[in-house]
Amino acid sequence: MKRKTFFTVASILVVLLALSAFFAKKLNPVKDETPTHAPVVVAATPIPTPTNTPLAQVSPPSPSVQHPNCTIDPAYLKTRQELGVLVNDHATRLSNPALFVKNMQKWKTEHGLPLALQLDDAKASGENIVYNNCRPSCAGHVYQVFVSRVVGGKAVEVLDRSGKMKTLPLRTSGLEVSTLDEINKKGVPFRSWFVPSDNGPWFIKGNDIYIGLDIEGLQLKIGSRGDWTVVAKDVTAVKLTETEAVKVPGCTADDLCLVTEKNARRFRAPKPCSPVVRHALDSVTEPREN
Repeated sequence: MKRKTFFTVASILVVLLALSAFFAKKLNPVKDETPTHAPVVVAATPIPTPTNTPLAQVSPPSPSVQHPNCTIDPAYLKTRQELGVLVNDHATRLSNPALFVKNMQKWKTEHGLPLALQLDDAKASGENIVYNNCRPSCAGHVYQVFVSRVVGGKAVEVLDRSGKMKTLPLRTSGLEVSTLDEINKKGVPFRSWFVPSDNGPWFIKGNDIYIGLDIEGLQLKIGSRGDWTVVAKDVTAVKLTETEAVKVPGCTADDLCLVTEKNARRFRAPKPCSPVVRHALDSVTEPREN
């Protein structure tokens, strides 16, 4: 009887222990330490270290890039600022355009305008010429010089550091202008203009050449006899369009070849920044008429 009672009690205890373990697992489940999927790791992408590899230079330096370690000529800077005051006289420009043009022409006569000329630095410095010594107009020896006019095709009138206009012989003084030739159907030049060393754009009306200025609404009018005059923009002047050398007899790949509509008139000029320019200008003659 006692043995039967013992087994009964033992059975009850086993059942109670089993129930206790069951409910304990339900109330406090054990986390599975083995994940069913690999954990996602978020790694910060490293910032690339910049390199010092230089970029390939595919074109010449910009014309407007200033020479390194250069101190601009104070006389050029001062004259440019004084010209700026006149250019920014908007009251006169709007109320009396003719007077504004007259004032600009007077300034050109007395002080010159900053126009592109070929220039030898050493000779120009020796002559005390006022020019932008720090910022060439292009990759060649072309600079902005305060110039008033070309005299007889043999000299040029420029501003010096004393504030006075000075007439200097072309070539030997280190200064040079360009020529723009009109050529006939056989490629023979028959009319020429002494012009700034510029790529244009150029315009023509009759026998007068026009080029824009750095002053809105104004142009420099260049007569075939060499006179340079500031004028209001002439909208009736015809633009000269650049074309291929093979289309203009007498024009070469080293020239700036220009034509009017339907090739009615043909022109050539040396490219200002081409090395050929300095040699071509050695043969400059006085303007020719028909």
